[in-house]
Amino acid sequence: MKMMVNYAHDFLKEIMRNQDIAVDFTMGNGHDTLFLAKHAKQVYAFDIQRTALEKTAKRLEEAGLNAAFLTLDQVAEVRHRPGVYLIEDDHAFCRQYLPYFKAGIFNLGYLPGQKHEITTLAKTTLIALKDALDLLIPGGRIVLVVYPGHEAGRLESQAIDCFVQALDGHDYQVMSLSMANKHQSPYLVVIEKVQR
Repeated sequence: MKMMVNYAHDFLKEIMRNQDIAVDFTMGNGHDTLFLAKHAKQVYAFDIQRTALEKTAKRLEEAGLNAAFLTLDQVAEVRHRPGVYLIEDDHAFCRQYLPYFKAGIFNLGYLPGQKHEITTLAKTTLIALKDALDLLIPGGRIVLVVYPGHEAGRLESQAIDCFVQALDGHDYQVMSLSMANKHQSPYLVVIEKVQR
């Protein structure tokens, strides 16, 4: 059976075209950023750890793709320029960097192979998710891979579940995919903005 992140990619690939803008809200080791870069015209990727940006830049380079490190004062320069932009900042500040976009992914938790104390948090993830939904174009999707198996992840998963259950069904379609017989295993939340 596929891992949840593979399902996440499937749900995004279904709607992405090569002229679209995509966002990786939790860059990590760059696997999702690389996936998005292969299917979108422009990719923005966030992480608070410099190590994540460096690993992602290397992963992209090994795949024959270039990436640029992006700071807030450079945003206007790249607004309409194709490419992959790596941002060393909290995804809670995504609104300051992003234009509209069609596909986004949150692969939550901590950076594999690094300190587990540095993890995504319910408060900042919800801020980022709310802003992301405002910037998501109709017909676009955001997928969240949620990891409730550690304390911060448990709190984050509860906050996300509560938030998405309250989204207006006229504006958003929300689906959850989980392993019914494996409690605390990672699960997927897919949010699609309804086209009117």
